[in-house]
Amino acid sequence: VIFFEGKHLEMIEAVKFTKMNELQAIEDFTLNNGRIKVVVPDFATNGIVSATSFAGDEFEICDITCVMPGNLAVLNTPKAGGKLNISGVNLDLVAKVDLSGAENAPFEVSDGKLNVTVPASATAGTANIFHSNGEFVSVDYSLIEPVITNVSPLELYAGDEPVKVEGTDLDLVSAAQIGGKDVAIIEQSETSLT
Repeated sequence: VIFFEGKHLEMIEAVKFTKMNELQAIEDFTLNNGRIKVVVPDFATNGIVSATSFAGDEFEICDITCVMPGNLAVLNTPKAGGKLNISGVNLDLVAKVDLSGAENAPFEVSDGKLNVTVPASATAGTANIFHSNGEFVSVDYSLIEPVITNVSPLELYAGDEPVKVEGTDLDLVSAAQIGGKDVAIIEQSETSLT
């Protein structure tokens, strides 16, 4: 909320806020006892606030700086499908989260943390955390990836027994190939693939 005082405020038709380097007028404000009260709209970005009179004259009122989420720190390294936990300030202002490979990732803010559900399409990279005005801040994150520790047999012929792969986080594997050809995954767990 912004309050401003002055003479002849009854002549004000609209208050304008900066929206991505352009001024956009709003007419929803109150005038009471020589004082205008206006709620800063969600679209407002850093910049000038001005008033326009019914005669079309424009008067600069002030510059504003919008509060943004900040001091971001990634608290964990999740798997796809898990939660990426980010601490910071002003997280209640988050309107959208884009992860590398996954726009509009589902999220919630609780206990002072931003908890983002990591879609299967997400890759390790950068989380862009958006304010409702379209501006964003970023933080880099990592994801747990599958690790192969053993493959057997190492030599095989068409029609041989299935190949067994051992490792960790193999439940994250969504497809497999042998010699550049897609093969079916028959059994899958966190520690093995067949």
